[in-house]
Amino acid sequence: MLNDSICKVFIVVLAATAVTRPGSAALAGAMNKREFHTICEIARLAGATINILEEPPALPPSYSKLLKLNMTVAPEAWRQIFRDQQAKGKYLDAPPTTIPNGPDWKESWSLWKAAAEAADKGADDDDIKKANFEDVPERTKQLLRAHMTNIARKAQQLVASITKPIQGSKELTGPAIQAAISEAVYGETPKPGTITVAKLFGPTAASTDPRTTLCTIGSGVKQAKTLAALLACLCIEEQTSGLAQACTHAQPTGEQWQGGTALPTANHIKNVLDLCGYAKKATLTADSIAAKLENIKKLIQVKSTNGVIGEYISACSGAAAAGVCATIPNYNTDNTAAFEAIPWVASLRSLENKLRDRETRKAKMETIEKKLESELAQTGGLRQQIEATIASGKQVTDTDAAPTKFNSATEDCNKHTTNETCITNKCKWDSTIATTGKHCKPKTGTENTATGTGNGGGEEHAAIKAGCATHKDKTACENDKRGDKHNCAWRKGKDNEPDLEKVMCRNGSFNVNFKFSLVTPAT
Repeated sequence: MLNDSICKVFIVVLAATAVTRPGSAALAGAMNKREFHTICEIARLAGATINILEEPPALPPSYSKLLKLNMTVAPEAWRQIFRDQQAKGKYLDAPPTTIPNGPDWKESWSLWKAAAEAADKGADDDDIKKANFEDVPERTKQLLRAHMTNIARKAQQLVASITKPIQGSKELTGPAIQAAISEAVYGETPKPGTITVAKLFGPTAASTDPRTTLCTIGSGVKQAKTLAALLACLCIEEQTSGLAQACTHAQPTGEQWQGGTALPTANHIKNVLDLCGYAKKATLTADSIAAKLENIKKLIQVKSTNGVIGEYISACSGAAAAGVCATIPNYNTDNTAAFEAIPWVASLRSLENKLRDRETRKAKMETIEKKLESELAQTGGLRQQIEATIASGKQVTDTDAAPTKFNSATEDCNKHTTNETCITNKCKWDSTIATTGKHCKPKTGTENTATGTGNGGGEEHAAIKAGCATHKDKTACENDKRGDKHNCAWRKGKDNEPDLEKVMCRNGSFNVNFKFSLVTPAT
């Protein structure tokens, strides 16, 4: 008797399991509970105030400080280039066209201009005052210049590693993300007070359209193109299904898909969304968006060639004996491409990518700023150290402060042993017979052209040359001196100078190449 009783109980349990187990001959209530809660993680954010990481500055804050100090110790001829000669106290908004421009002048001009303005303020600029770089004697300035050139060069290399933001990353805001989420959920923005079914499933969706058509996930005019539509397909069962509360036992039991007589009503869909809850505020990151999308993707199972979200037996008809679900066409062919092509996935993925770009740039900017702060800290007390050394009577040279490399034109030309390579490299072939050998010499006037970092080298000479072009009359031109030596001359052009026939103020002492870079202000 006992064994018979046990057998009967076992049979009843098996029968109950056959009825209630998802994916079996019939579906049980709340079988789409997992799908419901996962999709709600995004749906509840519609209308919430979204907080995201702020856009980092275009450049690290310490970089502009370094440029100020760099400009403060630069030669006067270089600083003069930035001043508007026609308006006292004003500065040029663009590089002057009267002198040759370096390759990066246009890009860097606004930074240099700001540094030049600050340098002219002297002690009135807090950064210059803090570093004690105001009213620096010329000898001290020359030695400071060597140090600043090296510091500026390191800073330039760090700043050059900063990547530009991808399209849309810089402009991304919390309200923009809020709008995109509302579009993904409701098919419109901002979050509507009243749901429009046509915006969820497409403008031509009608009660005569089969549920299997409307519950195909995609961007078509009669498809589940929004998250609200997807929830309707998963949670609102067919009227004749014999099943209620497909997503949660909290659902009203009388709200069903009316099949051939009507689509789910806006109010019924709203009631499902209400069960998700609504967030007031939310902070989103690239990782949090990626996780929400990945969690939805994990819900997808493959049936033949299609992907399916929700419980499935034979079809997504909404009936307990078939399935309450939604399909993704051709999912098995390339599941990544099929998933990413879903409109709301593509939209949210775009937000993720923009946020990730911003977060990556922010992290790198903070790393660079710490390094620049370290470089900036080296300038503290630097003036006092140099002046103490000078006062001690110790012989100090610019090269003691920092190494400066000069490229000898003589050495460069001597490298070439054929007349063809010699002439190509702008040297002179000093033989009328031989075509090979040691006959390559520098052209007259180029033997000692300096192209290094610039402690009295080529870049400083270039700055003087550029400064000459700012003088508009002969008197001012001839009064531009360095000690007793004239820097400029009122004359016609020669060699490779512009406007050869025009009489104007030109460099009177040097024949140099313009090789400016971001570190030019310290030359």
